[in-house]
Amino acid sequence: MAALSNQEIRIQNAGTGKDCNIMIDCLRKLGVWIDKLGDEFRIFGMNGKLGKTQFTEIYVGNSGTTSRFLLSGLALLEQDFSVQI
Repeated sequence: MAALSNQEIRIQNAGTGKDCNIMIDCLRKLGVWIDKLGDEFRIFGMNGKLGKTQFTEIYVGNSGTTSRFLLSGLALLEQDFSVQI
């Protein structure tokens, strides 16, 4: 949700598990700038539009949260994607 906003969002004490890392990787592939400083993530919103990307295959593994949020975001793009589970 932060990636769709029009501002910088800071998340403190965010998890660092596999699901979180998969979500961060997917968002970065979609052009979202995410910066990690210590225990804080800064996410720079794309104002409702995720960027065009060279990646057409997105790997979400078995991260259910990533797949649910990501599919909604991908629906906003005018590009075809293959989501790998």
